[in-house]
Amino acid sequence: MSLFKTQDWWVTDVEDGPNEDDICSAGSLLTARLNAEEPDQFQVVVGCHTGTLHIYCPKVTVTEDGEEVFGYKPDHLLMETCLNYPILQLLAGSLVGGQTECQQLCILHPTRVVVYSVTVSGGRGQSAAARATSAGSTTQGLQAKLVPAYQHAFKRKAYSALVGPFGNVRGKDFLCVQSLDGCLSVYEQESFAFCVFLPGALLAGPLVYLPKSDAFATMSASCNLQIYKYQNLSVSRSAADGTDDGNSGGKRLSWDWEQIVGEEALEIEVVGEAPMVTLVLLTTRALYAYKESGALKFVKRLEYSPACFTSYFVGAGLFSLVASHSQTLLLYHETVLKWAAQLPCLPVAIARVNLQGIQGGVVLVTGSGRLQVVYMGTDPSLFTAPPIEAREINFDETDKELSKLHRIIKASSKDASSLLSSGRSEEQQLTVSITLGQQLEPWTGPTAVQDPEGPVPCCSAVVRLVALQPINGVRVAIVVQKPLAVSQSVFMLRTISDTSQLLVRFYQSGAFVVSSLTALVVTSYTTARGAPRVLRTQLELPLRLVVKAAAPNKEADHKITLSTNKSAVNLPELFPEFGLDSSLNSTGVGLQHYAGPLVTVLSSRTTQRYRIQSDSLPGLWVVFREMCRRLESYWSTGGRQGQGEEALSLWVSSMLPLNELYTLIDAHFLRRKKHNSLNDQLLQRCLQVRAVQRRLLTKFKDKNPTPLTNLDNLLDGMYKQVLHITDLIQDNTGALELSGAHLSCVVQLVVQLVRLHYNPPHQKLLEAALSPQMPPPQQSQGWEEVVACCVSHLLHTVCGDSSDSDYLAPDALSQPPDTSKLKKLISLLLERLTKGGAKNYEQQKPDNLDGDLEEEQADSLAGDPVEVPLGSKLGEDRVRSARIRSARELSSRGRKVSRAPSAQAPREDEQPEQIIEETEEQEPQHSHDEQMPTVEEEPATAEETSSQGNDGDEQEEENQVGATYRIAKGALESIKDDETDGNYKQNNIAHGGAQEGTEENPERKTDEEKMRSLKSAKGVIESPAVDIFGNPEEDEEEAW
Repeated sequence: MSLFKTQDWWVTDVEDGPNEDDICSAGSLLTARLNAEEPDQFQVVVGCHTGTLHIYCPKVTVTEDGEEVFGYKPDHLLMETCLNYPILQLLAGSLVGGQTECQQLCILHPTRVVVYSVTVSGGRGQSAAARATSAGSTTQGLQAKLVPAYQHAFKRKAYSALVGPFGNVRGKDFLCVQSLDGCLSVYEQESFAFCVFLPGALLAGPLVYLPKSDAFATMSASCNLQIYKYQNLSVSRSAADGTDDGNSGGKRLSWDWEQIVGEEALEIEVVGEAPMVTLVLLTTRALYAYKESGALKFVKRLEYSPACFTSYFVGAGLFSLVASHSQTLLLYHETVLKWAAQLPCLPVAIARVNLQGIQGGVVLVTGSGRLQVVYMGTDPSLFTAPPIEAREINFDETDKELSKLHRIIKASSKDASSLLSSGRSEEQQLTVSITLGQQLEPWTGPTAVQDPEGPVPCCSAVVRLVALQPINGVRVAIVVQKPLAVSQSVFMLRTISDTSQLLVRFYQSGAFVVSSLTALVVTSYTTARGAPRVLRTQLELPLRLVVKAAAPNKEADHKITLSTNKSAVNLPELFPEFGLDSSLNSTGVGLQHYAGPLVTVLSSRTTQRYRIQSDSLPGLWVVFREMCRRLESYWSTGGRQGQGEEALSLWVSSMLPLNELYTLIDAHFLRRKKHNSLNDQLLQRCLQVRAVQRRLLTKFKDKNPTPLTNLDNLLDGMYKQVLHITDLIQDNTGALELSGAHLSCVVQLVVQLVRLHYNPPHQKLLEAALSPQMPPPQQSQGWEEVVACCVSHLLHTVCGDSSDSDYLAPDALSQPPDTSKLKKLISLLLERLTKGGAKNYEQQKPDNLDGDLEEEQADSLAGDPVEVPLGSKLGEDRVRSARIRSARELSSRGRKVSRAPSAQAPREDEQPEQIIEETEEQEPQHSHDEQMPTVEEEPATAEETSSQGNDGDEQEEENQVGATYRIAKGALESIKDDETDGNYKQNNIAHGGAQEGTEENPERKTDEEKMRSLKSAKGVIESPAVDIFGNPEEDEEEAW
């Protein structure tokens, strides 16, 4: 930034009132000698895109005292008129024959070009009759009048025009018009000459005429400076009929010389006369100067963004004035910066002119139509600090001044609090409310869901915005999770003065399971103080938008049991919108997703439990979440909960479906890897296509035709490969969205099960770490690396030791090679949260967390055999391994366990089939009334213990499994009998052998040890076929 500023000499506005920023452009300014009576005086002409034309004659006004006063005066405006077409460019030249004493004005419109003769009349000495005949005359001053000479209309839209003595004619100038498609139409004054297309022209660019070499200079589409001889242009195309269609043939056109620039050209000017003609080119980053022969004189690299420029000669030196977008005017002598000054505005066109009272004035015009004549100022704009007043210190006055400052600071703090309160009030300037329609309507728009019963339903919603005062620039965005969609997602409201309503419709667009029924309405606006505000409003969509009533199914692969402390509610009362008969006291409801899976909800008549089951685990989430929400709403409203009764509590007994979660994580990760691989293939094929296209273009440009050598076939084959890869990317993107939706459902389901089953202390952190939000496929940072980083951070900080308080997250996240580390991190986090977090975590944290995750996960799985997903077919190997490990421990320790008597004999069909098959060959069948005999086991030696893992000792392992089953079966039945009676007593389970660390009673366990062993035995007994309802067959028959 310069320390100096330009000084205004003459300023005016072209149009009155508030102007837009695009009424003037680079071709809107012209300085020319249009007055035949005063041929040495320049006039300033400004044409706007609105069609208005202004002619000014800036000059110095001499007062009666002989003092010169500069500035705008009303009589400086010679003419103001409005034409019927926008003005693109203004030019001047000898365009009318016989009028060589002054120049004529040429005005370029989009569809025509018109040449006018300008006559200037008026003044103090003019007669009254002459003033009366002058158009637009006033009492004094000069007035100008436009007299049309001729015009040319053309079919193509014009871009720019050029005036010059084409063909080295003398005493007159011709006109050349460049269209948007690069066609040059040449007019020899009143008659049309020819039109020609420049080779390789895609878009129009700057165009100038070199008088000495009789050539045109322009910038090609490849950013090269090309020179075409006028003679070659005239013989390359011909149009004898006078039409400028450019379809008639001629000699092939080629450029005279070419220079590679490599940058986009903003303006081109031809400066000087022979022999010092210089072609000056301004690009986006440099200033070039070429001789007429094509030799480079100099190049100046610019460290700013230029806006416009003008060049001129002073003696033998070439000077350039460049205006930048930072509102700075810079003066260069070739490549040397001579001066810089700050501009009051950003110009779009600049010119240097000699006016009466100022020589070398700089004329500027802005995009809004402000016209200025300035000159370079030499007074720097510096702030000079006043001299310090030396005075003696008076402490009394200093204390008074300090107290005064304290009062000012206190008052300012009160003002700040008032500003904050006003800011809060500004937040209430706009209120957003949403009203959801009660009735569903069939959706008639496009959707991928194919329902045999008819079109999918849609739900209408009205977004109501109430403004307390006028608010401008309100933007409303509605966000839903796929596969849900909204009819219009973004609304732009210019002004809200009172109330505005927006109608939208929600529907299901994708054929997969919905992961969330929450719609988010984000409203952003700017207050009167200029502060941005954002309002977020959530809306819960109805369940019947995504599911419909269907016949319930008794069997399912995945089951979740929800227990409560309240009596079971009639299911038609929980789901009244599906038209179920509430008088039948139904205990089974079927809900069919429009995407496919069926979810069955069962309620037990005798117990306070519900079961949600389906063959698709992702399909359970929405129904399970809605079930919990409706139960809480049912017991909290309507006075159903009595005075002093316990509030509703929900818990689940089903275990976490971690295996299904890990399977979906792997599927989603593989889809991401395939997406990246296809994108790499597409990039490679596109590069190959461009290389073949360049080879073909080189062969087509060659003057001597050569064989294509099957390049066209190669291009066709590569193009088909590109189309095939794009189809694969589109299919994979849909599959990636499907797997992302399923993964989001299961992640939310796992988090909800953890909350209901364990109620961990850091459940909010778990919900934040295991985010259900799936990034879009276009985003490079995926769900796996984000979740891995969040979970690792929790393990090192909240759920870790205090020594990890200085843990720092990685700077950049990259896609991992596989998902093994992520699954280990999730398992370890869930284990720590279910054990109470960092404070209640008993195991010592390993030094290398990432390296020992696998060991800690294996230990946790081996130590808690109960964690087997109930109601599913997974986990059978873990059940078998847990039984074998328990049998080995009992055999190695040499304990003697006796079965406690059972009050109620177990049924044979309740025993797991796998355990029965293992024990039926070795143990005789006992009657239900007999007591199981005591099983004695001898302590195992070291050799026997080491050989138990071999394949040859499978018979011994089966014996141990059968013994373990009988021991645990009797213990569980005795505990169940005691709990049924309501008087729980601790049963003494005798063990043979000495117990280490116990001196008083080696055959008696403590209470904690008994509970742990019973819990382990419960995991051994229960198989995947047994559900926590007790007897599944009786309960299912009773429920149905």
